[in-house]
Amino acid sequence: MKKLVSFALAIAMLASMSMTAFATSGYNTEIDVPKKDTAVTETKKEESNKVTEATDKALEAIKDVEVKAEDKTEEAKQEVVTVELKNVAEVNAETFAEVAKEAAAKNVKVEVKADNVVGNKVIARITFDAAEAAKLEKPVKLGVKTDKAATQVVNNTFTKYFDNEVAVAKCEQQGKFGMNVRMAVKVDLEKLNKETLVFYSYDAKTNTFKKIANPKYVVDKNGYVHFDTKLGGSIVITDKPLTLKK
Repeated sequence: MKKLVSFALAIAMLASMSMTAFATSGYNTEIDVPKKDTAVTETKKEESNKVTEATDKALEAIKDVEVKAEDKTEEAKQEVVTVELKNVAEVNAETFAEVAKEAAAKNVKVEVKADNVVGNKVIARITFDAAEAAKLEKPVKLGVKTDKAATQVVNNTFTKYFDNEVAVAKCEQQGKFGMNVRMAVKVDLEKLNKETLVFYSYDAKTNTFKKIANPKYVVDKNGYVHFDTKLGGSIVITDKPLTLKK
């Protein structure tokens, strides 16, 4: 971990980073976005219903795998079942306990894809293994923001102190995810060399940053950058190791 700026600046950044907004960039999807005037309690209930519906579908798919295996003369290879979540703010171990148990009994991998959707466009996706999520010790937040209002303070701070161009995605999950996740975000990489990207996690609470080891990143044809991380916070993407300005 490395200290970035003074304590005073850190307090100012914490206040500024509480701003919320949403970007509209992303690829087309057919997804309904909750209305802004929806009551908090209703939103949480809707999220719970969406998660239950998604995990129920996964359980049915796992049962289908078992039937298919019985129809084969040789052992079926491991199949993958996907749980798709849209605008779900938080999950915990209990969310995937039953799915993980059934999947393990039938040698099925359950992959969870949690999309952050705004204006019918996906701005970020977090993918993880349901078996790992079932072991979580604490709830994990799945929100990600890439818009200027949410990321500008961190962006300006890093470019002020370091001789680097950066792109930033802000995770609602601060600190560790408690498992490895695969993230895909749509950020502006125009000023960066896409062949040499380096990833850092900045923790506003402790005012420290840490390099993300072995991100295994790729940039797809739609401009989304995909990478592995165990750390949340503000993801700072650059194209060379951070270098202090002289």
